[in-house]
Amino acid sequence: MSIDAFVFLRDENLPTVQQWQAALDQADTGITLDSIDDLSGHSGYFPVKHRSHDSGFEWYYGPLAENFGGTPPEGLGGRGHVVNFVLHSDMRELACAMISGAVLADIADGLVLDEETGSLIGGLQALTAARLIENDV
Repeated sequence: MSIDAFVFLRDENLPTVQQWQAALDQADTGITLDSIDDLSGHSGYFPVKHRSHDSGFEWYYGPLAENFGGTPPEGLGGRGHVVNFVLHSDMRELACAMISGAVLADIADGLVLDEETGSLIGGLQALTAARLIENDV
């Protein structure tokens, strides 16, 4: 079973891996990203370490029309790109994807799709929820 987690943002706000890592460090997430040269061009598995444990998630990035199935949620405010974090039945992967996505949304003025409610939430709100998932790891 796979799970999709979505972060909507503007293409020009996609940070570098170094900027994203700095934000993850500042938020004391315990996540270390693998050194990917170009986030916009990367597709597929994205290795990370979470509190010294190997983990990761699949990463797919691009325009909404190509990377989001169905009708996009209302309220995107011009955010025409999406990151789809895909993970597979592993609680550490889930925590890594949710925490990384929340921090990404926070620094990129992005919005996270809350799967439970179907609403869009900001990065800091998503980070609070993701830290609850981390407690189960």
